[in-house]
Amino acid sequence: MAWKTMNFIKAQFISFYLTYSTIVASFSIYNLISNGYSLLWIGVGLTSLPISLLIGYWMIRQTTPRTGSKLPLIYGTGLVGLGLVLFPVTGGPQSFDIPHLLAVLGFGFFLAYIYWYSTLGRKPSPAIEVGNVMPSFAAVDGNGNVFSTDFFEGKPALYLFFRGNWCPLCIAQIKEVVAAYKRLIDAGIEVALISPQPEKETRKLARKFDIPFHFLTDKNNKAAKILGIEAPSGLPFGLQVLGYDSDTVLPTVIAVDKEGKIILSDQTDNYRMRPEPETFLEAFGV
Repeated sequence: MAWKTMNFIKAQFISFYLTYSTIVASFSIYNLISNGYSLLWIGVGLTSLPISLLIGYWMIRQTTPRTGSKLPLIYGTGLVGLGLVLFPVTGGPQSFDIPHLLAVLGFGFFLAYIYWYSTLGRKPSPAIEVGNVMPSFAAVDGNGNVFSTDFFEGKPALYLFFRGNWCPLCIAQIKEVVAAYKRLIDAGIEVALISPQPEKETRKLARKFDIPFHFLTDKNNKAAKILGIEAPSGLPFGLQVLGYDSDTVLPTVIAVDKEGKIILSDQTDNYRMRPEPETFLEAFGV
């Protein structure tokens, strides 16, 4: 219950933070255009604009499923911006005013994003430890057909659990797996991409990539609960209007050999840190 409550708070935070950083960055640019060059407003912008640009880039390009854990470039830019606001190089002492408050809040929210929001607070699930037999579960494809792990009996398999089409890092991760599909298929490895998202979103994803992978929906997070990787109340606030359920899944990659034993279990604790494809390819010996 405590973890669900924390996830709920995080879901509100990320939506608020993205809105805040976008508004403050825009306000800073407006002041610079309207009033001319100002180190004060440049500093305010540097505490909010970079993270807005980065996440906007993720949403549009969806090119990488991993970053530095602390985003050092944005961290440094934010510190410079905070310094320009709180310790001006010209003009003498200044009172603490709205720009100072905006800068302090902007950098403070960034620290919360890095050290608190980005970490998932998960504990490794004993159900999917390396060496265990992969637990049996069922899911459905985009057409509502039931899929079971029994379908992979006697075959090596890769299971990628992702949060949904709304998550740009998840889509970037899928793109990497898709880029390696020839090696996976040639080695006889079955690939299942599984999310608790609505079936219509699963159909969109399958049409987008059009490759012989299994695109599946985990209705009501049943499989995630069996595997111990569910993330109750983990959906960023506001995405519910697009049809997504508030409960989602922790990003997880599981590799299983042809005997059904788990040979790799990546249970990242930072949603911005996903395994390189070579990690699971090496586990399969491909």
